[in-house]
Amino acid sequence: MPFLPDPGLVESPRIAALTEHWQRLKGSRPVPLRVDLDPADIKALLPSIMLVDLEPAPLRVRYRLVGTEVVTWSKFDFTGLYLDELTFADLEESGVFLDGYRSMLATGLPHYARIRTFAFGDRHLYYECGLLPLSSDGTAIDKAVAIEDYANLSPEHLRKMPPSGRR
Repeated sequence: MPFLPDPGLVESPRIAALTEHWQRLKGSRPVPLRVDLDPADIKALLPSIMLVDLEPAPLRVRYRLVGTEVVTWSKFDFTGLYLDELTFADLEESGVFLDGYRSMLATGLPHYARIRTFAFGDRHLYYECGLLPLSSDGTAIDKAVAIEDYANLSPEHLRKMPPSGRR
């Protein structure tokens, strides 16, 4: 499923909590400032959070910080790396993240998705994600806070999940 600006696509209380916090930070501005995002205010969400830098033309996504839960499920710490340097072995939808960031930039709105991951028995599994835009200067969207929620997956799924890594 692609990323879309519809929070109803996900059921995650964590993603809802981050979205509500983002809305409070935003106030009447188009997007919140990155400096307004205080990790102490979202401490319970930090393991699920990624902070990213967005470089334009051509779009590149750099993972400035990757939370511990994301690292656990990815089986790889990609902090400091670019999205185009990574391979996510569990994904069937190639490019879904880059397309999501591109759409988020075009609209200036948070985007949400259920990411279809590897097949487990006779069914496909998914986890939920949110991409929320941020700005360094109050004008240009040049950063984002992303969140992934793996509540639909179990420890058995984690054991069988293929590791991510560098291309």
